[in-house]
Amino acid sequence: MDKKVKLYFTIGAIIVSILGTLGHFAYEWSGQNPIVGLFTSLDESVWEHIKLLFFPMLVVGSFLVTSLKENYPAVLPGLLAGNLAGCIMIPVIYYTYSSILGRNISWIDISIYYICVSLAFAIAYDMTINEKGAAYTKPLLLATALTAAAFILKSLPLVLPA
Repeated sequence: MDKKVKLYFTIGAIIVSILGTLGHFAYEWSGQNPIVGLFTSLDESVWEHIKLLFFPMLVVGSFLVTSLKENYPAVLPGLLAGNLAGCIMIPVIYYTYSSILGRNISWIDISIYYICVSLAFAIAYDMTINEKGAAYTKPLLLATALTAAAFILKSLPLVLPA
């Protein structure tokens, strides 16, 4: 059964990577649609790029939870913790390496995204199969809801007409 879970999480990571990559351009492609802007990257800031992991992982995670919760009760807290950890790691890695080098390098910036997606799903997978984190489901749900609200509230002034 763990092979099935590993396959689902691997496919999930690939889908999140694709959705995040497309999300980088979606706001522009949509003709700057405000709804699209709330959930995708509006500019080149690190903050906006975190949304490219956060929202796609919420969507993919909802399908994984629906598919796996019966046999893996820790799938929800695992995915929530993985998502939040991946989002935290994007600025940590970016600001660490760019501070050391004194500049940023595009291919490293892009790689950070895919590394953090992989880390997010690795954490989620480990917590799911080892049944860790069930006691933290409510705080993780709250942290995830607050994070989503922060992304949306920060984006609103940028997408709404003045």
